[in-house]
Amino acid sequence: LLIERAELDQAQTMLDEVGPTVEELGPKSLVWIHWLRGRAYLHHQRGELDEAERSFHRILETADREADRSPSDQELYDGQLQATRLELAIVLEQTGRFDEAEALFRESLEWNLEHHGERFENTLIVRYNLAGLEAQMGRYDEAERLFRDNAEIARDWLGPEHRLHLLSLSGLMEVLGDQGRYDEAQAVEETLLPLADASWGADHPRSRILRVDAAVRRIHTGRYAEAEALLLPAIAGLEERLGPSASATLHARMVLAELYLETDQPGRAAEIAADSLERARSSLGPDSLVTLGTQARLARAWTALGRTDDSRPLLERTLEAERATVGAAPAEVLRTQLALADAEAAAGHDTVARQLRCDALGRLEESLGAAHPLTRSVREQTAADGGCPPDPSTG
Repeated sequence: LLIERAELDQAQTMLDEVGPTVEELGPKSLVWIHWLRGRAYLHHQRGELDEAERSFHRILETADREADRSPSDQELYDGQLQATRLELAIVLEQTGRFDEAEALFRESLEWNLEHHGERFENTLIVRYNLAGLEAQMGRYDEAERLFRDNAEIARDWLGPEHRLHLLSLSGLMEVLGDQGRYDEAQAVEETLLPLADASWGADHPRSRILRVDAAVRRIHTGRYAEAEALLLPAIAGLEERLGPSASATLHARMVLAELYLETDQPGRAAEIAADSLERARSSLGPDSLVTLGTQARLARAWTALGRTDDSRPLLERTLEAERATVGAAPAEVLRTQLALADAEAAAGHDTVARQLRCDALGRLEESLGAAHPLTRSVREQTAADGGCPPDPSTG
């Protein structure tokens, strides 16, 4: 409960107090698993992902599955192990190990559906996380379907203010924004934010994260003052409650760097991105999408500041790592590719820049559609550059 309320220091004290006694119970005990999961979750919330992963692996590797238990206790024990796999998958996703994470999510969803059915909290939690992974990989139709299904089941079963309904709505809001469907995302936001504030409180990290997501859409639609008004208190609140190295905090700072880039403040963008990048590499790992996204924004700032000799190789490495993690189609990856095109153009490599933009345009039309604002913007830019050469595969 303390971790859910983001009272992390108090949670740490309580876990430390009971630790010696719980360790004596050993891996056959449900209490031992609960305690170690609590420690892992606390590390996770603070952005200490290596420690969280070690704790989850310790549970799975040393759990005593053969102990003599009643059928009901064994069912509880097995449920705790499945919950541990889910939480491990979330850590793997945040460190950029998407294939491993997806396999665990799908295994966990199948197990929960088989043993508990649709109206079970862990079923909804797993589907929510799987939907988020699908969205990050650019599979927007599948992500939207999963979020909508989850939101409907959670609302009808648990009520509109339950956290699983709110989380599912937040995922739906984000994936609609990713597809450029800003009016639909705004409509979900207007329903979601009052419910979140009533349920969690306006200063809870989850409520802060919702405002960061809302700021992203305002940046994409040119409402910069509104975006900054949402971002600055959200970042301050996340840093206070979760710490400066937590994934949510670093993501919010990445969005602030994006805002400074869009408002022609590359110096400020570079400063915040450089500081955040060091923290992200340390806490989230080099292949986390937050790490790579922050890296791309630092490189974009360097391009704007005339440092193309630094920005071009950094963008090339970032693009390669993003493609290896989630493929070439997601919008975030294509934005990195377009940033590399801008850096090449700034360095006088117009032909290379044109090739990169034309390739990105084709991928944008395929993954996001011709009507997406980013697609339209790139199409206009390539037309101004003389258009793209015909695809030889079409004859």
